[in-house]
Amino acid sequence: MDDDLYVEYVEMRLDGQAKIFWENESYAAHYKDYRPHERQPITSWVDMTSRLRNKYVPRQYDSMLFLSWLDLRHGKMPV
Repeated sequence: MDDDLYVEYVEMRLDGQAKIFWENESYAAHYKDYRPHERQPITSWVDMTSRLRNKYVPRQYDSMLFLSWLDLRHGKMPV
């Protein structure tokens, strides 16, 4: 799937605060100071994920994931 179609699909699937945040980000991208020619619409999947990660994923998330992976167990046995 192309990036722009993937971004559109995810835009439709956003809900609640994330949807409001993304609408504001998209609006700012289109109409910065009412001069739409200065900024392009957000159609890059990388750009979308980085903006949403910066807003909603804590900075220590990778460290927390790594620590939980180190402590992964099946019953009482380490995996």
